[in-house]
Formats: sequence, structure tokens, C-alpha cells
Amino acid sequence: MLSVLGERLDEDRSQHLDGQLPDEIGDHLVEGSAERRFDYDEFLERIEEQTDRAAVGDPERLVEGVIGTLLEHVDDENGERLRERLAELDFEEAIPESGPGARS
Repeated sequence: MLSVLGERLDEDRSQHLDGQLPDEIGDHLVEGSAERRFDYDEFLERIEEQTDRAAVGDPERLVEGVIGTLLEHVDDENGERLRERLAELDFEEAIPESGPGARS
């Protein structure tokens, strides 16, 4: 899932986030870094394709959980940048409204 997110984020933003995450997590984000163009529905389809083999249920809940965890583990500045970029991409649905990573 992180590599698919990395495909949509710009390389600079992915590298900033990667620098604050454990290598085994952040590497997946940077690995996909390409700033490809696709909408939120296609993003979910890509996640669903990847997770289908792992028998993960609802891709939207998975995305929200992963984004929430990322937001919870990066500093405020990078968290805000990620929120802004997700909003620019019309990926607001990926930002959790409650739980980990939600705005206080």
C-alpha cells in the first residue's frame, strides 16, 4: 500500500516522510515514488489488487488506517504537508476523521 501511495506523492514529499519512518516502512514509500496521475478510485483499485492476495477486507479502511499511522508517526510539519498533498489530490477520504492521525 505504501508503494502505491508513493507512486502518487511527489518524490520530495516521500523522501521527507521516509526520513522519519523505520527503514522497513519508509523504503516502500520511496520505492514507488513517481508522482503518477490517478484518482482516488484508481488508488483504491490498486490497493485492492495488492491486498486481494492477502485477504484484506475493505481497502478504504486499510488506506485510512495506514495514512493515520503515518500521520501519527511523522512530525507536525510533515503531517500537515501530507494532509495538504492528499487534499490537492482529492484524496481527503484517506485522512482519518478519528483515531490515529486525526486532527485534534
